[in-house]
Amino acid sequence: MITEVFYRRYPNLQVIGIVDQRVRAFVFQAFRLITHDLWLNGEGAIRYEERNKALQAAHDRLALELGTNELVKRHFAIRNVPGRTVGSKAWDTVYTEFMNIHPSQQQGPNNWLAERLSLVEQVLASFADFKRDYDESYERRLHAAVLSDKKVQEERAIYIDILEAPVLRVDRVKVDHVLQQTVDELNERFSINRIPLEYHNGLIQAVHNPLLSQHVSKPFWAIVSDPMWKNVDTDMKKALDTRDAGLPDAHFAALKALESVVKIISDAKGRSIGTENGAAAYVSNLVRQIDGVRFIDVWESDMLVNLFSKVRNPFGHGSGNKPMPLLSAQQTDWAINEAMNWIVSLIKRM
Repeated sequence: MITEVFYRRYPNLQVIGIVDQRVRAFVFQAFRLITHDLWLNGEGAIRYEERNKALQAAHDRLALELGTNELVKRHFAIRNVPGRTVGSKAWDTVYTEFMNIHPSQQQGPNNWLAERLSLVEQVLASFADFKRDYDESYERRLHAAVLSDKKVQEERAIYIDILEAPVLRVDRVKVDHVLQQTVDELNERFSINRIPLEYHNGLIQAVHNPLLSQHVSKPFWAIVSDPMWKNVDTDMKKALDTRDAGLPDAHFAALKALESVVKIISDAKGRSIGTENGAAAYVSNLVRQIDGVRFIDVWESDMLVNLFSKVRNPFGHGSGNKPMPLLSAQQTDWAINEAMNWIVSLIKRM
């Protein structure tokens, strides 16, 4: 399976000049986050076996995309009296050694950093896989714990303090919050080290304007993190990756994300009638009065329809003999930010 990795999305990454002490300190801190803090430092909510499984999965995915079996040599031979055995380094050691490799002259500092950020991204993806399995099994484990606790209390005359169910509930809270805490710290460390990158919902991406990132991008990624908006999240990531790669029509995916939001809200609010034939029809659903109430105002409807008809639609059809439409870099940024703002505004009204 081909894995989407950071270094491939940003082959011409230019965010640092040299790998100096500041950059090395940042990489150390980022690796500490993904190997310890993210997994609650072995406090009990997450077993080391689960952590090591996730670290190995992230390592193996990146190694495959880099065209190697191992990021660093993990297995080694030990000669003892009976003969020869094979040992393996702990995953902490593997990650530390990979972190400490010096960039080669051919590789350069930015490619060196991109490979390490790719591993950070993959570990966060592994945690998301772990979290999904954890959530799916939680109710079953909690039910079993409640029954076990009840049996223990019935069999003993004295109430005991250590019961399974309360511990599971506390652990659930820890696991629910640790990913966001880790991401918040990672993004803060990007910022204080003047590395114009941010992590949101599975991907590390470039930050072009810190002020817009704080007031537009951050609220957007937070509000679309719910599974309900999965397609919106995917399309907006495609828009940003397309823009950052210098490819045309990045705004098309951003407005596709906006159209998805309009459709989802129209359906969720019971405003869809089943005969809609495009984005404008769904916008009409939102502005239509039902029991005297509109979901959006008329002027907002006009703005949304213009976004789709004037900014997006010309790029969705063949140009024939006419010049192909093309947005400037500034116009592309505006369209993406406008789509993000609309998405946040519309979802907040639900």
